[in-house]
Amino acid sequence: MEYLDLLLYANLQRAVQTTATYQPSGKRVPADGFKLSSCPPLEELRPESNQRYAWTDIGYGRLFADYYQSVARYAPERKIWYIYDGKRWTADIGNLQVMELCKALADKLLAYALSITDERQRKAFLESVCKWQVRRNRETVALPHG
Repeated sequence: MEYLDLLLYANLQRAVQTTATYQPSGKRVPADGFKLSSCPPLEELRPESNQRYAWTDIGYGRLFADYYQSVARYAPERKIWYIYDGKRWTADIGNLQVMELCKALADKLLAYALSITDERQRKAFLESVCKWQVRRNRETVALPHG
């Protein structure tokens, strides 16, 4: 081993021995840690009957963007999502936080679908939003391509 490799190895060993748990230096906020009080209630957006939110990838992409506009924004010129952490907008490297938000919205849509009183509409909407429970389908909604 070269001197720098030995030095790096020694530092790594010392860090492992003195650290109880790994604490990454980056700040990551889980989806349930966002201030989502500024997100509009789904009852207000009415995704089951609002033409803006057609039951397609495009419609659900619009729903995601409208629902999370206060905490998540996509910058097409940079091809990256930004997440508001309460103080500033930070890049969501790897889209991890956006995917957590999408998963949370998928669960909210499922619960919302069950509250629809018209049985036919509830059944049809439920069938559509159940697709969000599959990661591959959430990716087409939250991860812009191009």
